[in-house]
Amino acid sequence: MRIPMGIRSELDNYHFDRTEKENILYQVRRSFKHFLSEETNSIWLFTLEKFATTAPWSYWDHEVIISALKILENDPKRTLDAIEAWHVELSIAFSELFNKVDITNSNESFDQNRPSDNLTISNQVHPEYLRLVEHLFGNLIPVFWGICRKKGVKASFNLGQGEKFFQTNDLAHLYSGFDDRIRNGIAHGEVHFKGNGIVYGKTDTPYVHCISSNELLDKMDELRRVINGLAIAIIIFECRNERFIKEVGNFKWPIGVLNQVLRHRCGRLNLEIVGIIESSYSLAGEQLQVSIHTDLTSKETIILDIINISSKILALTHKKYDRFMFQIDTDDVLPSTVFITTDILKKYLEQDKPLDKCVDFLDLSMLWPSPSHKLVNKYKVYNYLIKSGWPKAAREIQLTFKKKNLPKIREVKENHAGKDFRLDITITLDPGSLSLEFDDAQAICEKVVAKYKYKLSLGKKINLLPSSRRPRFPKYIWIKIYRKNGPIRWLQRRGWDSGNLMYTAEWKSSSNLHSIAIKKPYKTVNSIAYQDRLDIEGYNQIKENLEKLIQEMVSKP
Repeated sequence: MRIPMGIRSELDNYHFDRTEKENILYQVRRSFKHFLSEETNSIWLFTLEKFATTAPWSYWDHEVIISALKILENDPKRTLDAIEAWHVELSIAFSELFNKVDITNSNESFDQNRPSDNLTISNQVHPEYLRLVEHLFGNLIPVFWGICRKKGVKASFNLGQGEKFFQTNDLAHLYSGFDDRIRNGIAHGEVHFKGNGIVYGKTDTPYVHCISSNELLDKMDELRRVINGLAIAIIIFECRNERFIKEVGNFKWPIGVLNQVLRHRCGRLNLEIVGIIESSYSLAGEQLQVSIHTDLTSKETIILDIINISSKILALTHKKYDRFMFQIDTDDVLPSTVFITTDILKKYLEQDKPLDKCVDFLDLSMLWPSPSHKLVNKYKVYNYLIKSGWPKAAREIQLTFKKKNLPKIREVKENHAGKDFRLDITITLDPGSLSLEFDDAQAICEKVVAKYKYKLSLGKKINLLPSSRRPRFPKYIWIKIYRKNGPIRWLQRRGWDSGNLMYTAEWKSSSNLHSIAIKKPYKTVNSIAYQDRLDIEGYNQIKENLEKLIQEMVSKP
């Protein structure tokens, strides 16, 4: 016979999602180890999950986070005043932050001379750039501007004015990717596709702004990185100053921010926090509406989930709500609704009353989902436990054999030149890594070569005969290791000059083959040639040959 436990005891022992949350915390601490100590154990840590694991949110720069944190932590009290003053804007920004748009996660580049690419730029890139500027960047940056200005934290603000302010204060990198002329051109329909680029603004003015499609994509990618960095800095500020914020007492985070904290802390593979919204009624008073989706129909599980979410809301906000209204969607025909009276919930949590006494603060008069068969529920539970437990098991096996976490292989691209088959491999470091020693780079390249040197490729079809496609092994493998992660198009534009490209390597299947990518290697080990800086002589030679070729083409009649 099961001994009844109090509500707090039930919640303390309700570790249905413990393994999944442990995996999230591991990834977060690993990615943000330069900003968070091992002792940091805030509920807000879970909000950093996507910034640690999922593109395009995992694209960010340490420099932006460091600068943003310096602004936020210079005067924590003023920072809280600015967050409250700009709470509407901040709420909108965080509500939009995790809406996924495919174009920001795309690796493709576009050519403004191709009609199909122009359609993509017009229908996807331009709306996304405007969304990033207006809904995200334009609602995040005023908080930092309000903290930095000498007068009060709230005043009339526009993005053009803010750009000049941050440039004056040596913080221009917090505006990287923002272009007011592009924003205005898109917003007012003044976009013109020309042969030499895309023109923003009126074409009959002397200040015509013309850029290439790649420059536009570069600005969009840079702006996305800045937005991620600013949002990360706000979350880390909360994690590092949680005690001070509690001492302030009456501080209230914007509803959009709380929504993301709840979604990441209480959500799991089979429970989604769809969203929360505030409302007020003359009879019910102040109310917080919470919409959840679950595929478990066990009444006890749903009640525990509801109480768990409610207790987290009480811990996160100091605002007085009279009740919580939960809408529960379980893919049944109609959603179910549960009301919780917050005063009674607080009282029962303090007194640690048994769960079966919860009818006093749970209004269960609404529709409930039809309970599934016990075997179906068990299957769903075991399926969830396996899915959430596998990453932890893999990590523990890795630690047991003392294997290092390898950087991420971003792309393996096949190149064919006649009968030759070549591989071009792009690698990026883990988000928490800032440097890579040569010995580690060598070990990575040797493992990559060992894995891919026996990769077969049928090659390109030269004619209609099937015999033209014969399987071949690669003759060359070229490897590039980058410091920062980002879309492939962004990485390709961040080479030696930006400091993002750390190492290149070239492997040849035979010593009789001549080197193509690396003429003067820094070091050659086990048939792999390495380079850790730009070959200035080789670069100048290529540039000189190209200039001669252009002159010859121009001089011909």
